[in-house]
Amino acid sequence: MDSNAMTQMRHKLSVLEGGTVAVCGPRGAGKTTLLQSAARQGDFTVTIRVPAAYTPYDLVLATFVKVCERYMQREGYPLPQLTRLSGFVRARHRLQRALSAIGWRFLFGIPAAALVILGTADAARGEWDEYNGDAWGWAETARRWVSQHAEEIWQGRSIGAVLVVTLAGMLLWTLRTSARWRRRLLIAPAYLARAGAAFLLLVPLVSLMKDRQIKDHTWALVNGGGWWLLPEFLLLLALLGCAVQGGQAAGLLTKILWKAGALLALAAAALLPWQNSDLRAIVLDEGNSVRITYAVAGALLLKLSYLRARRAEPPLVTLCRDHLYQLRTAQSTSAALNLGIAQAATLGTAHSSALSSIPPNFPQLVDDLRTLLAGIATRIHAEKQRTIICLDELDRLGTDQQALTFLSEIKAILGVPKVHYLISVAEDVGAAFVRRGLPHRDATDSSLDDVVHVQPCSLVESIAIMGKRAYDLTEPYVLLAHALSGGIPRDLIRYGRRTLEMLESNTSDESPAVELVVISHRLIKEELRDTLVGFRTLLAKQQWTSHNAEWLTRYRILTEHLQHACPHRTDELVTALQHVAADIAPTAGPAEPSEAARQLMTEASAYTYFALTLLQIFQPIGFDDRRKTAADTGDPAAHPHVLAEARLELAVSPHSARPMIDAVRAAWLLPSLTAPSPSTTIPAPRTEPCLLCMA
Repeated sequence: MDSNAMTQMRHKLSVLEGGTVAVCGPRGAGKTTLLQSAARQGDFTVTIRVPAAYTPYDLVLATFVKVCERYMQREGYPLPQLTRLSGFVRARHRLQRALSAIGWRFLFGIPAAALVILGTADAARGEWDEYNGDAWGWAETARRWVSQHAEEIWQGRSIGAVLVVTLAGMLLWTLRTSARWRRRLLIAPAYLARAGAAFLLLVPLVSLMKDRQIKDHTWALVNGGGWWLLPEFLLLLALLGCAVQGGQAAGLLTKILWKAGALLALAAAALLPWQNSDLRAIVLDEGNSVRITYAVAGALLLKLSYLRARRAEPPLVTLCRDHLYQLRTAQSTSAALNLGIAQAATLGTAHSSALSSIPPNFPQLVDDLRTLLAGIATRIHAEKQRTIICLDELDRLGTDQQALTFLSEIKAILGVPKVHYLISVAEDVGAAFVRRGLPHRDATDSSLDDVVHVQPCSLVESIAIMGKRAYDLTEPYVLLAHALSGGIPRDLIRYGRRTLEMLESNTSDESPAVELVVISHRLIKEELRDTLVGFRTLLAKQQWTSHNAEWLTRYRILTEHLQHACPHRTDELVTALQHVAADIAPTAGPAEPSEAARQLMTEASAYTYFALTLLQIFQPIGFDDRRKTAADTGDPAAHPHVLAEARLELAVSPHSARPMIDAVRAAWLLPSLTAPSPSTTIPAPRTEPCLLCMA
């Protein structure tokens, strides 16, 4: 679907004749999809996905090879077989293919030509004897006319003809550089041959219409001799039915029987009309041999008019082939010369030389790639199309500083005229470009021409996406997936598919309201449990003592609550979630965790607070009534999209996300979160699944 970022991208590409446009946004926001949809039909597009271990030299080399291969495929030329480096082997294979093709044609062509010549020889001789004298007379008359006028022009007796011939010669000389007239001259013989073929094919038709006997027999056939048409139609239907049944039959014997029936029906359909005397007279008319001869000659001439000489290979294709051999092979050439006179005394000399290609260095590689891209872009631009080079997944190169360093090293290949570079980068690189012109300067100042920011989806866009990817989901499920994903398309689709899996596995006959409670509880519980397991893994890498290990125990107990929690009794789960979501500040002393561990705990607490809020909004029965009540308050925080914004804010800072979650809870009339007493412990989790859930 068209998004705001896609509209911006299309506008920028239409305005810029060439340049570098960066696409930035959070992971999963659709940067790759935007790059893939930026090209129009007919554009020359090359996409390079950048692995994390790429060096600038590797990227330029991969881009060079991909550009050469893509352009050769676009022009319809096969890629070179780089494994067969022997010229003798390549020549031998080409000769074998040519001889095989010629032999196959001769196997059918010689007998076919012999039969056609045998059948049309008498008619051709008759036509030649009849029109030979007239043809030579016309040719002689034309020769005399040309000779007479050429002599008058040569002797200057026709001033007008002299001027016309002189101007025609000058005009012909000026047209030598016109590509349009060169193409017209090359295709003129083909059009003349087609005109001649049309004339030869029309001769039999005109002859049939003028033949009096043919007319009489046709009229008699139409008026009184059509008794065989109905049986002929039935035989053709039988033929079609036997052919279809024979193709669908499973057994070999059944196929043979059906095919035999089809052959019998075909023979009967061919012999039945032959019983009519008028039809036999039309087919066996004396002039049909001449008509067939004209038709065969016209068909052959028409076939010859469409033959094309093998076009010369364009220089850019040759250049791409040469570069592929240079970039992907190590070539070596040697030569030796020996001279000698073997007599009583021996006099000789010997000389040998060897030449081996070496890989191009980085500056030469960049210069060759820019030269090739400039030529390709000029050619594509002349066709009213665009040249687009997409460098995808550049945001996977570690930190933002590593990506900026990588960008500064490859910017030498950027800036080719009429070439659009589309690069997907992380949000940090986009932010660095926005700060250009300020005291902060980096590689984005000289590398990028513009930036397109891919924002998370709005609620309307999420509903539209889910309508295409998971159209079976009702609106409450889409709202839940939108809130959990924060509007990130990749996560949104993942939650939508997971919800569909849960709905398909739910075999109980429950009302939609109860089903929403069960599915939302399960989805939120699974997502929170996976997140807390991840936080425990990160916390395990920190330094802990016997005084502060209690903080790790809280997350373990909450994870066990989530494992056996059910939607029928949620009091214990809510109490456990409130205990972790309260973000109780540890007291100073030996029990205080490290600063890194404290930051992780703050983030885990904020996410637990967010999950608790979702659970209390979606899980109790009556979601539609609660949504209407919240909307009636007029509080902007009651809009479902604010939940997605709070989820995105968690990725920025847990401290700024908490006030947004508080506002959402107030708008949905949920009780405010109160911090439990430090002495209060999390209630013990269930040890067995709920019996109602197992029923």
